[in-house]
Amino acid sequence: MAPAPRDEEATQEHCIFCFDVLLARLRGERAPPLPPSVNPDFQAPMFVTWTKFPSPGCEGELRGCIGCLDNVAMEPGLRDYALKSSLEDKRFSPIRLEEFPTLSCKVSILHSFETAAHCHDWVIGVHGIIIKFKDESGKSYSSTYLPDVPLEHGMTRESAITGLVKKSGFRGPCSEALLRRISTQRYQSSLADVDYNELQQRRAAVSGGPRTNGYSSGQQPHSLPQEQQGGWSGGWWCGSP
Repeated sequence: MAPAPRDEEATQEHCIFCFDVLLARLRGERAPPLPPSVNPDFQAPMFVTWTKFPSPGCEGELRGCIGCLDNVAMEPGLRDYALKSSLEDKRFSPIRLEEFPTLSCKVSILHSFETAAHCHDWVIGVHGIIIKFKDESGKSYSSTYLPDVPLEHGMTRESAITGLVKKSGFRGPCSEALLRRISTQRYQSSLADVDYNELQQRRAAVSGGPRTNGYSSGQQPHSLPQEQQGGWSGGWWCGSP
């Protein structure tokens, strides 16, 4: 896999676009255009992650995370993964409209892919990792953690690799012999995230007018309805161990 060129960083505009895409789908409306600040032709591996915070100060609950480890164009890639991660992550039920005030969206644009010397040749909080290996019958397995996952879950490099082996679907022991068979690729990412409250504030700042459920009166087609106020095939899923 060729590294993606570093000419675009993840920004809050990417995350806001994902919110708008999901909201339009749930309301049965036309999908919004990509923001002018986002280059539609830029290609990179990317992931979209949704986290739910049921109440202030509580620990977040993963609601979906799907992306691609190959280069994909921002248009339609970001739109596609905003929907796949929120509605098609088979580990979770599809996100519902009434969950919007509890959600945070994170976009990860991946870069700097390189082959690691061994499965522990990476730095927690800096690198994401992809492991690949075969069992004794020749069946292939693979899995990945984004760079923030081991850090957020307090993993060591050893426990992260053990978790990835399990996540790959392999049901045998994570033995020394298996570890020696693992090929590892490490990478880095540019991250941006926006939660619903920040989304409200951005809408109000842009419009300069009163808000209705977090959006200005001029943005009503993209607001929630009044009654709602207050492994996937074709991609990689990532997130919690």
